[in-house]
Amino acid sequence: MEIFVGCSSSEEVDNKYIDLAHEVGTLIGRNGHNLIFGSSEKGMMGEVYRATKESGGKVTAILPKEYRGFLTEVEADKTIYTDTATEQLKTLVNMGDVTIILPGSYGLIAELSTSIQNKKLGEHNKKIFIVNIDGFFDDLLRLFDKVYLEKFDSCNREELFRVVKNPSEIFDILN
Repeated sequence: MEIFVGCSSSEEVDNKYIDLAHEVGTLIGRNGHNLIFGSSEKGMMGEVYRATKESGGKVTAILPKEYRGFLTEVEADKTIYTDTATEQLKTLVNMGDVTIILPGSYGLIAELSTSIQNKKLGEHNKKIFIVNIDGFFDDLLRLFDKVYLEKFDSCNREELFRVVKNPSEIFDILN
């Protein structure tokens, strides 16, 4: 199974997030799945990448040409170059079989929003999981509930994505 993981490349995040990324990468590799990610050796992205490789998984890196130098060319089994970051986003969210969202910044919010919108519009029907460690996504999830409750959208979140507290829940569902 091809799994896109969206997360932070910041090297300044708390170690609990690095540990989370390591756990996700390990579970991907140990369960015979492959990682799709945004090609960075830094922060959580780097940790999920390394843990996947160390655990026997294969890696596909999606790298926009315009970000060479900012993002790194990792030793991936497959690298896909896009012309722009916008194309990278589209490729990341539409490629693969499953999306796992870990804590991150603005790029991560774009990946999550695009994944949900594309699913809603029928561009894919993949499972989307949000790992809500220590309530990281609580405020965003309240906003999503408000969008539904105030009828800005008719699809409630249970139809579009699933929130879990730890990654092992995801792999119990997938396996």
